[in-house]
Amino acid sequence: MIADELEKVLPGAVGNLGDYHESDNTVVKNVKVVAYGSISALLIKAIKDLSARVKAQQVEIEALKTVMRSALNLAESPAQTIMTGDTLNERDYFVR
Repeated sequence: MIADELEKVLPGAVGNLGDYHESDNTVVKNVKVVAYGSISALLIKAIKDLSARVKAQQVEIEALKTVMRSALNLAESPAQTIMTGDTLNERDYFVR
């Protein structure tokens, strides 16, 4: 995780170590670190929320599939009835 990005939304989870001196005497200024322990509860909650959302969407998908199957069956019924020569009435189109 990039500390600068996290600091914008959750500044308390980012610490500043100051300057870091590399072995070749290069100095990296204003080094930031992420305190992962302080964000793990938020990450777990986010995962639970997303999981619940996915489950709700699955329920909705299954309901839509049922509606689509019913619509397809209704659309196929008049054609099958015409092909077999049976008589149709208004009820055949609207009640299933």
